Amino acid sequence: PEEIEISLLYGEESIELKVADNGSGLVKHQKSDGMGLDIMAHRAQSIGGSLEVCPGAVRGTVVTCTLSLDVLS
Repeated sequence: PEEIEISLLYGEESIELKVADNGSGLVKHQKSDGMGLDIMAHRAQSIGGSLEVCPGAVRGTVVTCTLSLDVLS
């Protein structure tokens, strides 16, 4: 990627961390020995959050981790 954008949004009900790039994106059905995305999803779930990985609007990848503020109270 040539550009990476990181944003942190703090709302009334949740916190959202988003990382987006303009790279070539993830190749579907590509088998990997790595555990990176699985570990990220597991860690998000372990604190009551969720992880979403999807293609960018034009190209690249967008990774979003969302945590409900209900979990923190």
